[in-house]
Amino acid sequence: MYRRKKTSSLPLILTCALLFYAFTFIYLYYYQTPTLMFAQHVLSEGVTVYHPLVGALLLCLTCCIIQLVMQRLTRLRHELHALSYMPSFLFIAMLTSLKKSPEGNVTVEAWAYWLPAVLIVLFFIGAHLQKQMIAPKHTSTNFFSSKTFSANLLAMTVMMVCTAMAGNGDEMMHREMRAERLLLKSHYSEIVGKEKTNTLFQSYHTPYQADAIPYLDSDTTLSTIRFIALDKTGKLADSLFTQPVTASSASLIRLEGSKPILFRQKFLRRKKSNDYYLCAFLTDCELDKFARKMKQTMPLDSITATDLPQHYREALVMYRHTRSNPIINMPDSVLEADYKDMRELMRSAASKNERKHKLWISYRNTYWYYYITKKEMM
Repeated sequence: MYRRKKTSSLPLILTCALLFYAFTFIYLYYYQTPTLMFAQHVLSEGVTVYHPLVGALLLCLTCCIIQLVMQRLTRLRHELHALSYMPSFLFIAMLTSLKKSPEGNVTVEAWAYWLPAVLIVLFFIGAHLQKQMIAPKHTSTNFFSSKTFSANLLAMTVMMVCTAMAGNGDEMMHREMRAERLLLKSHYSEIVGKEKTNTLFQSYHTPYQADAIPYLDSDTTLSTIRFIALDKTGKLADSLFTQPVTASSASLIRLEGSKPILFRQKFLRRKKSNDYYLCAFLTDCELDKFARKMKQTMPLDSITATDLPQHYREALVMYRHTRSNPIINMPDSVLEADYKDMRELMRSAASKNERKHKLWISYRNTYWYYYITKKEMM
């Protein structure tokens, strides 16, 4: 056995600490805030509210205490210093792995029940055996190019990757929680902007155009939040159907089938605009109810079709073409020509898939596309 050459472990300690706390703060503050916000709200039954900055800092402090306790209990040599962060990484992984069940409750992954105990036992076994290990000979004059530094850096990297992989990666839930938080802060324009540019896609397989059509992903809760934001910004009747809508009048008015976490009671108490009810009827494809409500609430005798919002104009054109005795008859030559072109395009398609593809290419931002595709699914 040779005597280990004494070297300062301070650079290694500082490097590991910098990596861990930079990773932890960025991971918690910028990515896992929705998960922690959801978990705290549900587990506290709405009594407490998670603050992203304060929460991330407190969790970093908690991890610091865990790491110091582990280091004190095990007295790991500096060659194994990175392993003192393993319990802290495990704590973060378990905390951010909490998921939302279909009922809106918190669920825990199965591995969270047994993996922590196994890793902690292995950790203490390794800490005990390290006292019997022969220290590697230090041959490098530059600490940052030594094998000790490389081994600890590799261990930190592996633990960071494993922690990130264990965390809740449900992007839909993340988007919902961010949107709810913005809604409670009345940042309506920001909700509309973020949902318009999101990068989630579903693939609609077809033999046409690169073998797939991208559709923006959505669900009932997210559609409801976007619906409210558009209504608050005055863009509901012009922009609602420019993005996928997965909602109905029941979900939009009474939140049936929609499971918001933060704003449910506030939403049910709020007064809804006339546009809100009109567009809710459009989501159900209830053109007759839409026409009756419009006739009751709007001065149709003193306006022309071009004065109406875009989706109302589109709905009225379809209403006149699908009803023998329409109660509203407002000429709209521009949209009439577009509607005629759309019908000819549909007749030219050889199959249902081809028709849907052609409609998506040319009319996906219209109420017509929503109405036709929803009617086909009924």
